[in-house]
Amino acid sequence: MVRIALSVVAFLAFTVYTVTVAINHNVLGFLADHEKGGWSLQIFIDLVCAAICFWIVAVPDAKSRKINPWPFVIATPVVGSIAILAYFVYRSVRELKSTS
Repeated sequence: MVRIALSVVAFLAFTVYTVTVAINHNVLGFLADHEKGGWSLQIFIDLVCAAICFWIVAVPDAKSRKINPWPFVIATPVVGSIAILAYFVYRSVRELKSTS
């Protein structure tokens, strides 16, 4: 139950923060930062690597749990970590329901 609570809190907090940034700084505002290079570009590349690692781990994990991984995989380039956090929330809730 603690794992579900932590997943939900992380998902909601990050989603609210992301929406707030998108509203206040333009949805595509992050692109200008990457043009500068340096740390902005490094962080972007790091996040892309992390997302790919998530796909490598999550797709087999989801299939073993009979979860369709493709909505989360497709959403990751669009909403980033929100999709990854959503997968963990979905997986945890589904696990809880199956044990009840």
